[in-house]
Amino acid sequence: AGAAESALTAAALRAGVAVTPGRPYFSAEPPAGHLRLSFAAVAGTGEITEGVRRLRTAWDEVLG
Repeated sequence: AGAAESALTAAALRAGVAVTPGRPYFSAEPPAGHLRLSFAAVAGTGEITEGVRRLRTAWDEVLG
């Protein structure tokens, strides 16, 4: 799970979306891989939609 988180985080950044691995946000071993998504600095739903589209591209690149 940790390797997939790191690979997906890197692919998302290449696609223009900044996410962080979720692992540091758990006090114990997480039950599965996680990403932390923040949307506090977006201008509106259009940016969120585009970010999700780009994240999907990164997902497909890493996890097929």
